[in-house]
Amino acid sequence: MCEVLNNASVSAFIGAFSAFILVMLTDIRRRYRDRSLLRLLISDSGDHSQKKLTSVKMNREMVTENNNITDAPFMPFSTQSIRDFQVRALDVLGTQEKQSVDAIIYWMESINDLLNSATSCASKIKTLIKSNASTQERDDVLKDYLEILREGEKNLEYLISMVKLHKQKQYRKVVEFLHPVF
Repeated sequence: MCEVLNNASVSAFIGAFSAFILVMLTDIRRRYRDRSLLRLLISDSGDHSQKKLTSVKMNREMVTENNNITDAPFMPFSTQSIRDFQVRALDVLGTQEKQSVDAIIYWMESINDLLNSATSCASKIKTLIKSNASTQERDDVLKDYLEILREGEKNLEYLISMVKLHKQKQYRKVVEFLHPVF
């Protein structure tokens, strides 16, 4: 038996096979680590959603209670980093987990677009104020702005609920998320 192991070809084969197994195990470990990082990014997005919700409520209250408006932009969700980790961990994600990540990304991108339109609306209101536009014209844009903020509030609350379900590994509920229709 020792004579077989003293053969250079056998030793080279055993060394190459061991290296292959080591690389394979490292890749598997890396994919599971990427899945864990993906889950952390989604959890961080839930925290970001909470902060955005606070900002949206504050902007709405500024208008309704203080008759003040800001056109400061909202910090967007970083969906690309979530997509990158999703691709890297794709083979260790279950179908429902992958679909739940897709659903969460969809909601985040939709909320980004909605809040960008709120920022544009606020800028338009400021422009109308500076140009001494009619009160009716300003009120019409202001109503649109407040409606966009209300929609943003509802959508952020839905997203927060979806992220909580994802944290609890209830992926099916995220994919089949039922929200009230108003």
